[in-house]
Amino acid sequence: MTQLREQANLRTPAATFPETLTIRWAIGGEPEPERTLTLRLDLAREKFEASLGDETVCAGVFDHVDDHEHAMVHFDCEGVFNATVAWNGSDAARLLYARTALLTRLGIPGGRADAPTLIVPALTESPRQATRAS
Repeated sequence: MTQLREQANLRTPAATFPETLTIRWAIGGEPEPERTLTLRLDLAREKFEASLGDETVCAGVFDHVDDHEHAMVHFDCEGVFNATVAWNGSDAARLLYARTALLTRLGIPGGRADAPTLIVPALTESPRQATRAS
């Protein structure tokens, strides 16, 4: 299968970009206490870490494809997760799609996890732009 890869690091048309994105699935309800599956994406290094509560359950690398025509970024780690984020190139990101095989691997039955949510931290100046400004 051919991997479409535009560049090594996530870049947006604007001078800012998030260093990380976090996708969370709230899991729980009776009879078990509520837990959270958290998937942290390090965009600069293209590495991820998944944790259930405080325990790391999986880590590795992911691929991404910038779809500038549709203002989206697609993230993929085969067999672990897929996600698509709508990105306007500045400060607004919206999770369009996310799925993970980790819920099944962790023995969490279907229907126990809420819809995933996206957390975007405060944006920072792009290192590329900061270097030019110096």
